[in-house]
Amino acid sequence: MYKGSYTAIFICLVILFIGTFYYYSQKVNNDVTIANENNISTDTPALKSSTPPDLLNPSKHPSLKEKKATQKKETLVKNTVAETDAHEGDKSYKKFLNQEKFRSNITVDSVYLDDSEVVQQKAIFKSLINNDFSLLVEKLDSIKESKQAFEREMKIQHYLTNSLDFTHYNEKYSCAGKVCAVTFIFENKSNKKQLESFGDFDSNFSFGNFSINESGENVYKGVFIKTDDPSKLAVSTK
Repeated sequence: MYKGSYTAIFICLVILFIGTFYYYSQKVNNDVTIANENNISTDTPALKSSTPPDLLNPSKHPSLKEKKATQKKETLVKNTVAETDAHEGDKSYKKFLNQEKFRSNITVDSVYLDDSEVVQQKAIFKSLINNDFSLLVEKLDSIKESKQAFEREMKIQHYLTNSLDFTHYNEKYSCAGKVCAVTFIFENKSNKKQLESFGDFDSNFSFGNFSINESGENVYKGVFIKTDDPSKLAVSTK
């Protein structure tokens, strides 16, 4: 009799334990699910706001198309302005070279010097900062050569051959009156310091410029005006 009673009580306890365990395990699973759902609902809006998927599709955003079109238009306008400025610069430079003063050894000096031997800055800038410096060399070469111009050209040739210890080529130079123009291509930028003394081929007011041509080569351009005393250089900005 006691054995049967104990067995029945034991079975009841087992059933009670299993039921209790099932109840609490379900509750824990539900809590975890709710917690996970809460995390997703909290994090997802932040992700959407930082990387809106529609932005990846320009067709859904006409404003983006308009912005790109505007940027393209601005680029074209800028390029057109640059081309216009360059064209106007070429016209201005050719007008500068076609003035009557470039017709003889006597008058060419007055392009760069006034009556007091003051250098005209505008003429120097106009000569050095242009697209084709060789036009100036050709213009000076077209003037009937004087004895002084010939002697100065010989000095330039000697200086190029004997005083520059680096590779240079495509040399072009010419003199007329007191004015000489020299240009050539050189290989190493480190030679710029030596080129600053190029005017030492004679007693000169010296003005030089360095640039890079369309082929990526280093180009030297120089304008040299004969003077008895280079230390008396005076420049007019008028």
